[in-house]
Amino acid sequence: MTVATLNPSERFRSLVAVISAMCVTAALYALSLPLFATRLDEMGESETVIGINAAAQAIALLAVAPFAPRLLQKFGPAVVMLWMLAGTLVFILLCPLYENAWYWLVLRLLLGTTTSIMWIAGEAWVNQASDDAGRGRVLAIYGVAGAAGTMAGFGVI
Repeated sequence: MTVATLNPSERFRSLVAVISAMCVTAALYALSLPLFATRLDEMGESETVIGINAAAQAIALLAVAPFAPRLLQKFGPAVVMLWMLAGTLVFILLCPLYENAWYWLVLRLLLGTTTSIMWIAGEAWVNQASDDAGRGRVLAIYGVAGAAGTMAGFGVI
């Protein structure tokens, strides 16, 4: 998908999809941070364990970012985002099955992987779907959607 292959209607739908996906991605990431920390604290885990657990999502980003471009080239940003969203939802649904900090550490690594790849795919997608004339405006809206999603995610707690 490139801007040259999209007609204006397709470009608009594509941008609505990626901007909406960014909002959801940011909300899921923001929701997971205080949710896990609060629950681990309630379970009596130490601050060190809670901190290591929280760092897992960022560590996952560093680990998977180098592989994202090949994944995006092979499948395209939209398909990658859908698969990563599905993975994120599965990992979130697996959390209540077993309340253990080390189990959750693995899930947070997996959540960090899926949300990071969604974020990277969104960046690639929005740049592919934007034309040069409107890119600044589109990126501003995209950024606002990310901020709104972050606020929504934190607001759930």
